[in-house]
Amino acid sequence: MSKEKDDLIARSKQYWNPGKTSEWQRMGVDLVIDRREAYYLWDVDGRRLIDVHLNGGTYSLGHRNPEVVEAVREGMAYFDIGNHHFPSIMRTHVAEMLERLTPAGLKRTIFASGGAEAIDIALKSARNATKRRKIICIERCYHGHTGLAVQVGGSRQGAVQRS
Repeated sequence: MSKEKDDLIARSKQYWNPGKTSEWQRMGVDLVIDRREAYYLWDVDGRRLIDVHLNGGTYSLGHRNPEVVEAVREGMAYFDIGNHHFPSIMRTHVAEMLERLTPAGLKRTIFASGGAEAIDIALKSARNATKRRKIICIERCYHGHTGLAVQVGGSRQGAVQRS
């Protein structure tokens, strides 16, 4: 392992996620990701690896998909991430499109900033619709780091107890 990789792992443990970083090391995985492109990633030592983890939508699009990058670039030339407190042109347009494309009776859209927040919204919506509190989940799965997403995920240091 290079001095640079050793330093990055130590800093990861100090500032980011000591438990997860240590767990990967215990399993013999010395990966520190430098860059990603298509279905590959490179570690800081320059090794090119096929990304078989492929989470976060990467499985269907690849890392830094040129078409997605260009669409985001075009969109960001006019729109930014916005302010969720006020109506906006694009949010209204997207919500209208979703209403037309979803089954009858689904008339509202809730936007989320990421997957964990979307999981929270889905669980809260299910609880509201069913008036039930318990959640059935597969144990030791990762659903995110927010409220209910943490509760239904696998146990980890500092996680909230499941209800």
